[in-house]
Formats: sequence, structure tokens, C-alpha cells
Amino acid sequence: MDAIFFDLGGVIVDFDHRSIAHDLLGTEAGTRALASEEVHQWLFHPTTGLINAFNAGRISPQEFHGTICRKFGLTLSFDRFVHIWSNIFSENRRVSRMIHALAGTFPLFLISNTDPLHFEYIVAQYPVLQAFEAWILSYEVGACKPDEKIFVAASQRAGVAPDRSVFIDDIPAYVAAAKKLGFRTIHYESAGTLKAVLTALLPFQFPD
Repeated sequence: MDAIFFDLGGVIVDFDHRSIAHDLLGTEAGTRALASEEVHQWLFHPTTGLINAFNAGRISPQEFHGTICRKFGLTLSFDRFVHIWSNIFSENRRVSRMIHALAGTFPLFLISNTDPLHFEYIVAQYPVLQAFEAWILSYEVGACKPDEKIFVAASQRAGVAPDRSVFIDDIPAYVAAAKKLGFRTIHYESAGTLKAVLTALLPFQFPD
């Protein structure tokens, strides 16, 4: 394999979107009673959620913040919103150790559906992101997985044919989309399973 492409959320970092909805409603500025599930669905629904436009780079962070405040009657400063929006991640240290081990031998790339606020926070918090040669980000490409545009952009950025690449993701639909384009794929389920599959596929011996 000439390149390994990692997903970010659900593989390198874990996250809890539901805490965002809960914390937004915990601010003092709500003008009507809302269930956090209503907020969560409006923001994160796979097809209609506002997150889709934000991840695809169609709205700016300021527009995203303003739209949420208007929708739910919040008088929430942008800085406070950024904190609530971004303070949801934790590092998968077992995967990070694998990435550091691979970095000296294989070109590593990141493909992520993300937004500028989340990614800026993750880069600042988790040094493992510096192990990648390039980041292919949905808000910069203008397309989100499983759109083939982001996978094509990733192959072009790496200068590697899909069939000489490995793509790792925790979302089955994204794995299927990459496989359709010719990538070797791994559906991420656990760090232990990923380590065993990569050891056999590459081949590569991870340090104990």
C-alpha cells in the first residue's frame, strides 16, 4: 500500500454530539421550552441537519452560530458558542499510538467530514494530527463523505491510485463508497481489530 487514509471522528477522536444540544439549552437565553432531542435532530439529522451545510463549507462559523441562535431564541455569544460546540472530543489513544508507529513507514492522510470550528479545536488539542502528510477536509473540498468528490480529492492530494490505498472509517456507508471507487477499505470497529487487520494487510509489525 502506498498510502493510508484515516477518518477522524469515531476513529482517532470520539465525540458526543448530544452534549451540544444539552449545553445549548442550558444557557440562560432560551426563549421557549425545548427538548434537547429536538435541537439535536435539527442540527445533526443525516440529511436535513444544519451540520451538513456547515461541514460542506456552505455557511461560515458566524452564519452557523447566528442561524442556531435565531432558530432557538438564544442570546449566546460567539465565543461561548464555540466552547459548547467544540468541547465534545476525547482522543482514542490506542489509535493515536498506531498512527505514530505507521508515520515513519507509510504516507498517512486524513479524510474527515468536519467544520472549521471542530477541526481548529482538534488540531490544537491533539498532536497526533501532525503525523499526517495532508488533511482532506469536507468544508475545504465542498463535499462530504460519501460523496465521491472528497475521495477523488484525497487520491489526487496523495498522488496515489485508490487501489494502492487503504481507507479506514467507522461509518459503513462511507466505507462502501470508498470501496466502490477502488480503495482497499477497513471498517473500524475497535483499536484491537484495526491493529490486527493492518498488521496482516500491510504487512507491518507494531511495537508492543
